[in-house]
Amino acid sequence: MIDAHLDRAATVLVVDDNPHVLDGMRKLLESGGYRVLAAANGRAALALLRGGEQPGLVILDLAMAGMDGWDFRAEQLRDERLAAIPVIVASADPLAPLAQNMGVSAVMAKPVDPKKLLEAVASATSAPQTHP
Repeated sequence: MIDAHLDRAATVLVVDDNPHVLDGMRKLLESGGYRVLAAANGRAALALLRGGEQPGLVILDLAMAGMDGWDFRAEQLRDERLAAIPVIVASADPLAPLAQNMGVSAVMAKPVDPKKLLEAVASATSAPQTHP
């Protein structure tokens, strides 16, 4: 089942309410060889995940309408099927560094440096997945 793990690891869910950010991240990640899923807020992201999508990583904005990134992460951690999916926070929220307290893999300030983002994604998707 190594191939299934590689497919999962190579899939990234980007959660951001800005369509320009979603498009830019999609292009960047696809150029790096990743399959990209997109959601406009935390509620849509949870629906994708609970509907069967199991990406190797979530890139999460914090400030979104509907369900913000803070609430998404809290809900993700409460769901044992989703809790082990690593998260990188990419946000302009001045409180974003506090997301480290929620066990995220990295916190990156927007605008994100493309090279650093690809490095963080590669690191997060190659790390062994642990289940709480």
